[in-house]
Amino acid sequence: MEFRTATPADLPRIRHLWQLCFGDEPAYIDRFLSAFFAPGRVLTLVEDGDIQSMIFLLPATLRTAQRDLDTVYLYAMCTSPDHQGRGLGLRFLEGLADYGRALGLECLTLMPADEGLFRFYGKGGYETAFFCRHLQWDAPQNTAPAGEVVPVDAPDYQVLRRAALRGLSGLDYTADYVAYQARDVIDGGGGCYRLTLPGGVCGCAVVERRGETARCVELLIDPAREGEALALLGKNLHVSRLTARAPVYAGQTGAPFGMVQWLGETRYDLGMPFMGLALD
Repeated sequence: MEFRTATPADLPRIRHLWQLCFGDEPAYIDRFLSAFFAPGRVLTLVEDGDIQSMIFLLPATLRTAQRDLDTVYLYAMCTSPDHQGRGLGLRFLEGLADYGRALGLECLTLMPADEGLFRFYGKGGYETAFFCRHLQWDAPQNTAPAGEVVPVDAPDYQVLRRAALRGLSGLDYTADYVAYQARDVIDGGGGCYRLTLPGGVCGCAVVERRGETARCVELLIDPAREGEALALLGKNLHVSRLTARAPVYAGQTGAPFGMVQWLGETRYDLGMPFMGLALD
C-alpha cells in the first residue's frame, strides 16, 4: 500500500475511478479535471498496482476571528467498489492527515454528502464545524419587488462575496475555484449576481437553474432583507420556486453543512462558519 500524489499518467485511471464511483458524465469529469488537476492536488492510495482511492485537495483559506488559516477543501474522495469494506477509507484519511501536516496545513475541510458520511468522517477525526440556513421562496401572483439584479463575472463576485462575509468565519475560495463555479452555473442557465434592494442594501448570490425552479447556492445579504432578496431573484429569473442557503448569523440556528479536521494541537473558535460555494 502506497500513498502518493497523482501524475498526468494517472489521469485515465482517475477518470475511470470517478465515473465508476460517482456516475458523472465524461464531459463533467473532464471539465473538472481541466480546471483542477495539477501536481500535488490529488492524493491517491495505490494497492495491487493501481489507484484504489483518491481525493482532490483544493486550496482555500479558513477565515476565523483569530486569524486566517491555510487549508484545503477536500472533494471527490472515493474508493474503488471492489476494494471497499476493508477499512481502506479510514486508512486513506490517516495518510491524508499526514500529507496535510507535511504541507504545513493547520486543518482540512470538507462537505459530506449525507448523514452517513458525517459519521464516516467523524471516525476519521473530523468534526462538524460549518453550518447554514435553508430558505425557500415560492412565486406569488403579484408584481416583482423593487430592486436590481445584475449579472457579474467571477472576479467581481469574489469581491462582493468577501465584502458580504466580512466579520464572519468561513471558507474563502481561490480565484480559479470561483471562476469554475461561475462557469458551471452559467452553463446551466443560472449565474452570479449583485443584488441591490431599496435603501441601498447590497448583496450577492450564485444561482443554479433547474427548469422552472432554481437553487441559490449562497445568498449573502442583510439577513433582515433575505425575503426581499429571494423574491427579487425569483421574479427576475422567472422561476416558480427558489431555494437558498445562507450563513448563520448571531442568535440564529443552522443545519450542519461541513466538517474540519485539525492537524495540530490548536483548535480555533469558529463560531458558525459558512462554506457556501462547496461543490455538491
